[in-house]
Amino acid sequence: MNDVTGRKDIVFRCSIVAVLLAIAVFGGAMRKQVLHAEYSHPDEDIARAVVTKVLATKSKDTNWARTDVVELFRYNQFNFSSYYLVAAKLEKFAGHRASDLTNPRLLLDHLREQNIWLGGLATFLAGLLGWRIASLYGLRQTAGGGAGIVSAALTAACVTLFQDSIYARPEAFVTVLTLIFTLLLLAPGLATMIVLALTGIVLGILVAAKITFVLFLPFPLLAISARAHDRDPTGLRHPHPWRVAGAIGFYLACILAGFGVGAPYALRAPWEYLEGIGFLLRQYSTAGWPNGLHDGGVVARFMHGLSYLAYTDGLLVLALAVIAVAALLRAARHGIVLAVAGPLLTLAYFLQTRAFFERNFSHALPVVFALSGFGLCLAVDWIVSRARRGPTGARVLRVASACLGAGLAIYVPASLSKRLHEVILDTTSDQRIQAAMDKAA
Repeated sequence: MNDVTGRKDIVFRCSIVAVLLAIAVFGGAMRKQVLHAEYSHPDEDIARAVVTKVLATKSKDTNWARTDVVELFRYNQFNFSSYYLVAAKLEKFAGHRASDLTNPRLLLDHLREQNIWLGGLATFLAGLLGWRIASLYGLRQTAGGGAGIVSAALTAACVTLFQDSIYARPEAFVTVLTLIFTLLLLAPGLATMIVLALTGIVLGILVAAKITFVLFLPFPLLAISARAHDRDPTGLRHPHPWRVAGAIGFYLACILAGFGVGAPYALRAPWEYLEGIGFLLRQYSTAGWPNGLHDGGVVARFMHGLSYLAYTDGLLVLALAVIAVAALLRAARHGIVLAVAGPLLTLAYFLQTRAFFERNFSHALPVVFALSGFGLCLAVDWIVSRARRGPTGARVLRVASACLGAGLAIYVPASLSKRLHEVILDTTSDQRIQAAMDKAA
């Protein structure tokens, strides 16, 4: 690569990063517009109570039972622990501790604002993920950048992510960590032990927020194995069994360390932690009003959840993600598939639970959108290859089909987010509740 080519490459990469940042800031600004509107979520009182206790006592005990939360939530539960501890740390760092302790409403606004900008960060990271997947697959540089831009735009436009990032809940927090976890598995330049250490710590913090993330556990090991196989397809250079065992033990120790950072009192009182897990298992084994499917087997419940994604994100977005996964499998890019498998597995799990909470999809949706952005680039390449045009005609067709495809993909989620944005700003909470009851009747 000569100097001119190198400079062009740097300029192109900086341009894509700038576009991704612009999309992220725009998405954050749209969310911030509704920050002081009239809306609420019952779970926000848990955030207020736990973060207030951490700020007031400087204790890292996040058990709901030992806070002044409303009676409905006052039982042994460490759910969302790492989110509350990080939120409290951010409030201290911002110099908000004194005002938060004297003004609960101000604390709630600060926690919501944290999530708004975490949602913006998730948008940027989703763009990087889409770009990374396309680059590792071997698409052209411009196609990879385009995949990143579409991924970020879909994440910014998603109504589920918009809604979940304006409350004082952990969705935006775990979404950012999930994207970091996935990007680490797609960083071939990192040494194996560094990948195990970083993914282990991130996973431990995720599990301290939600026990479901334990489903991520095998995928760093599998992704690293796939990477080793790609380097040595013949399998002639096997690592010593003790080295493998040591790496696994090190990874598990890092998970425990991350969990200890995120939920230290859960390790001091494991019986209380397990009691909280039991409550969650019972909750998710029963149908949740009003959106849970009360009757039906696993397939029916899964399709019920899938219909929500089709309505809120559009069939085209889901179809493009399926195209992307199929292409990766066909090309034997198992390392990429395994890197995204954890989020997709948890998404599949939550799609079929009897208790339906759309916020449980949040962490996985940017991964789906990253695949959709990549899938769109594959679809455009397929269209251009079948058209048999000259260089100029092919270039025009590529740009036109990419813009049309991206516009159609983004239209559905963007239109719903726009409607939600307007509803929050133009109506009161009582009006929205009454409208929902009238519709149900």
